[in-house]
Amino acid sequence: MVEFRALVDEKLRTARGDWRLFQSQVPRHELDRETYETGVLAHFEVTQKWLERRDLVEASPHGQQVLAALASYRAGYIDASRWRAYLDAHTADAWLAIAERADALEASAAAAAATWLDPTAKPRAIAIRARHGGLVTDEPISKRPTHWDAWSWGKRRGGQHIPSLIAHDHSESFRIRTRIYRSLGQVPHQASAATLREALDDPHPFARAQAVRSLGWLCDPLAVERLQPLADGGDGDVRRTAKRAIQRIVGYWTLFGEWQETLWNVQRRARAIEQLADLGLRSFAYELIAAMPTEVAGPLQSKLARYSLHAKHPRHYGSYYAEDAKAAAEIAATDPRVPGPSMLRMFAITAQRAIDQLPYAERLVRAREPIGWNARRVFRAFDTGTPAQRCGEVLSDDRH
Repeated sequence: MVEFRALVDEKLRTARGDWRLFQSQVPRHELDRETYETGVLAHFEVTQKWLERRDLVEASPHGQQVLAALASYRAGYIDASRWRAYLDAHTADAWLAIAERADALEASAAAAAATWLDPTAKPRAIAIRARHGGLVTDEPISKRPTHWDAWSWGKRRGGQHIPSLIAHDHSESFRIRTRIYRSLGQVPHQASAATLREALDDPHPFARAQAVRSLGWLCDPLAVERLQPLADGGDGDVRRTAKRAIQRIVGYWTLFGEWQETLWNVQRRARAIEQLADLGLRSFAYELIAAMPTEVAGPLQSKLARYSLHAKHPRHYGSYYAEDAKAAAEIAATDPRVPGPSMLRMFAITAQRAIDQLPYAERLVRAREPIGWNARRVFRAFDTGTPAQRCGEVLSDDRH
């Protein structure tokens, strides 16, 4: 672990930055902003004069899509200084500092990380979004999401709804939490990382597995230490996904600063695959073979296919509907003011909005996981509490 941290530090000292590898497109050639914006307007068949008419943009059925696309210039690229700021951001103030100097989507996501840690940051977060106008002023969406809401929020590639996903990670439904965790990985941003690391203590293995997968998509270097125990034991799907996520994270940082050149040069890519395989990152190396010419891919596939960590018989969301409905019925039938099993009672406290029972959750914040996780979830559900009452990592720091 010490060696990996040293690797990340070294890469951030020596490389300018790099493109996200997962849930992102690494371009062969980079466009300047003017060329990019011209292409966006042409794609949506609108003009610069139309764009300057904010009333027309806001009234247009695809106005928000145009604005989101324009705000997504080089969205997948993170320079080394931004990475350092992300990795050093352990407080609401640190995330707000990032938000203050960022463009609209980045500012909104960073502000969401701040308010997830500390709800007293909300006035500054609102002010920051207001300065950027209509694209982010309605974030986070306050209504409780359905499964399909959380699904659609993850399909906005610019990350417009990252704040809404983060704000609703406290859902009593494990199926909705699972969808939220997965959607956060589909619009990867380090502002989601603390939320996803907290989700590693989620009581449901399906939800935990999705949080693990998304941390791999984020290539979050702070997650490796938390993922290792999950890779060494526990539920089979969580264990497999944790092994895969660790390989993705370590592999990404091994070649940080080199990915654009590596992916678009067949011979260089083949050498990188061999290098990663020699380092023991064989599953990740196998993933990189996709779309390579057959004459190059064939020998590599023969060598690495047996190390693939793809799920052989994956379960899908639909297979959990009945289980989730049964859990919801149990929660609804539970009196949150009557002593009983702590996990069920805390789900009932938030589902039935029994805020007078907050002292009960407060006593359990330091309890063994997943009871502690659920107590912290209660504080987030009521949009209250200190950072240590809302986030296990902050609590752990306080213990030390």
